[in-house]
Amino acid sequence: MVGRKANLLTMEAHQAHESQLLSQFSGKGDLPTGGITIVSALVTFGRNRMAYTALKSLSRRGIKVVAGDSFSPSMCFYSRYCHGRFVYPSPYLYPERFIETLARKAREFGCRVLMPMHEEGFIIARYRDRLTPVLKVPLPDYDQIMTLHSKDRFYALAQQLGIPIPKTYHVGQIEELEEIADELSYPAVVKPRRAHGAFGLRYVNSSRELKEAYGELTSRFGFQPEDAPVIQEYVAGAKHSVCMLYNRGKLRAKFTFKFLREFPIEGGTAVLRTSVRNDAMEQIAHQVLERLEWHGIAEAEFTLTEDRGPVLMEINPRFWGSLYQGVASGVDFPYLLYRMAVDGDVDPVLEYPLGVKTRWLWGDWRALCDYLRRPISQHRVLLDYLKFFRRDTSYDDFALEDPLPFVVEMIYPFVCLITRGTFNPVERGSEYDRGN
Repeated sequence: MVGRKANLLTMEAHQAHESQLLSQFSGKGDLPTGGITIVSALVTFGRNRMAYTALKSLSRRGIKVVAGDSFSPSMCFYSRYCHGRFVYPSPYLYPERFIETLARKAREFGCRVLMPMHEEGFIIARYRDRLTPVLKVPLPDYDQIMTLHSKDRFYALAQQLGIPIPKTYHVGQIEELEEIADELSYPAVVKPRRAHGAFGLRYVNSSRELKEAYGELTSRFGFQPEDAPVIQEYVAGAKHSVCMLYNRGKLRAKFTFKFLREFPIEGGTAVLRTSVRNDAMEQIAHQVLERLEWHGIAEAEFTLTEDRGPVLMEINPRFWGSLYQGVASGVDFPYLLYRMAVDGDVDPVLEYPLGVKTRWLWGDWRALCDYLRRPISQHRVLLDYLKFFRRDTSYDDFALEDPLPFVVEMIYPFVCLITRGTFNPVERGSEYDRGN
C-alpha cells in the first residue's frame, strides 16, 4: 500500500512539473537552460504520436523543434510546440531526395540534431555521411540496424547467445509451406521477414488459414522469394517491452513496461500500459545490445510465459509506439538521446517509479469494438474505457492545452482511406525491405 501511494505521488509530481513548464512556455521563447547547451532539433515522421512525444519533451525544455513528414496533415504540424514544419519525399521511394531535403531544411531552420522517429531512420543511417556535415545523427551503423531488423539475422544471433525465442520456420519454396502446414501446432503466427511492427502480422488457426495468410502477405508487400514471410509458433503470455539507450555499447537508460491492452487486440501496439521491472528481460536485452556494441535507442519485445519464463520476440532498432510511457515515468528517452548527441554522453538513468500508467487514447478507442466482442462483461469494459483523466493515467496523444494534434491524428486514417484506399498505408521500396 505504501508503494502504491508513493507511485501516485510520483505521478502527481510529474504532472505538476509538466504544468509548471507549460505555464512558462510562450510558444516562441525558450525555457531557462541553466547553462546547458541548447541547439535546435529536427524530428521526422511527424504524423505519429512518437514524434509528438519527442516534440513535447524537447520543446518543454526550451529546445526549438522542427517536424517533417512525407504526409500532410501530420499531427505534429498542428502542435503549439512545433517551431517549423515541412513535407519531404517518401524515404522509401525516393531515399536520396529525402536525404537531400533533410539537409536543406536543416540549414534553413538552423537545426543541429536529427531525431529519426521511425523506420526512415534506417535510410538516414545508410546515407549518414551526407548529413553529418549539417546534423548530429545519434543512430547505430546501418549494418547493426539490419542485424535486428532482419528476422533471419536477429534469430541467428539470439540462438548463438542461447536466448529463448519462438520456434521459427523460414519458407524458401512453396513446397516447404505444405510440409510446415502439416507439422505446425496451431495457433501460429505469420509475419514479414523484415520487421514492420504490427503491420502484416497474421494469426492462423489451421493449415488453410496459414496458406491464405502467407499468400496475402506475399501479395500485399510484394515480397521476393528470398524475403518470404516467416512462420512462428504462437507464444502465450503477458507482453512486455524493455526500452534501452546505449552509448557505444554502454548502457545509459533502461525502462520496462507491461501491456494492459493492445491494438490490434490479437497482437499489436500497447494502448494501455504500466511501468514494471523485470531483471531477467532486461538482462536478455542487454546481452544482445551489448554484443552489438549498440549506439542509440532500441526496444525489446517479450512474452512472459508460465513455463519458459521470458521469450524474446524481437528487438526494434528505433523508437517505439509507447515512447510516452517512459517519459511519463521519468525516463525521457527523446531528451536523453538529444543530450547524448549534443554532449557526447549522459548520466545513466536506471531507476523509475512502478505502476505509472499511460494510454494511447485514439488507439484504445479503435480497439474498443474488438474488446467488446470478448467473452467478458461488456459493462465492465465500457466503464473502464470511460475513465478519463484518472489521477494515475496520462495520455500519449491527448492534451487539453494542445488539442489540435489529437484531432488531426483521428482524421489521418480517413484521409489515407480516401486518398490511398487503406487506413494504414505502408510505403516500401524493395531495396529497403531486403536490407541491402
